[in-house]
Amino acid sequence: MKLLRTSALALALGLSTMASQATVIDFESLSHNGSTYIYVGSSYTEDGFQLSQPGSQPFQFGVMGTNETRYTGSTAMFNDTIGGQTLLTKVGGGSFDMFSIDLAELNGSSVASVTFTDNDGDMITFNLDGSAFGVETFNFDNRFLGITSLSWTQDSPFHQFDNLCIDDRTCARSNVPEPGTLALMGLALGIGALRRRRA
Repeated sequence: MKLLRTSALALALGLSTMASQATVIDFESLSHNGSTYIYVGSSYTEDGFQLSQPGSQPFQFGVMGTNETRYTGSTAMFNDTIGGQTLLTKVGGGSFDMFSIDLAELNGSSVASVTFTDNDGDMITFNLDGSAFGVETFNFDNRFLGITSLSWTQDSPFHQFDNLCIDDRTCARSNVPEPGTLALMGLALGIGALRRRRA
């Protein structure tokens, strides 16, 4: 009985630890009910992360209003400069794990292709299907764990991005426990077994 209680406690602590580490940059603080898009600046900070436009870019980041025909159903951001770069970093520096991102076409069903590059030069390209306007979720592989920056370029046709899942794979629709959670559960099971032997 003690073993079960200890295991349940370890599981609850592990799950709460996992949930507290998850970061989803969703841009909902920028939501507006306009019928067009608005510019929100060349830098944006949310949940300890910063999106910026390196160098000199003529047009800023923008978000569609909820009454704009290109609104995806969730507030998404786009870089309005063709060839403009978007850079994701942690505020104050440091490493992070990148798990997934939602992408959507910006102008109708034109097929967009987006290539992401990390600080080590690892690259991955995601291709939207272009079959219908809407959001698609793309998952990063293990090369994008422990990175210090992620950048991508706004090529034509344009894309929007949303729901950047960082630092915990649970927000990337995966239920695989983190190694730290597994260790915590194992420790609790071991303590419970020792107590049972002594009783």
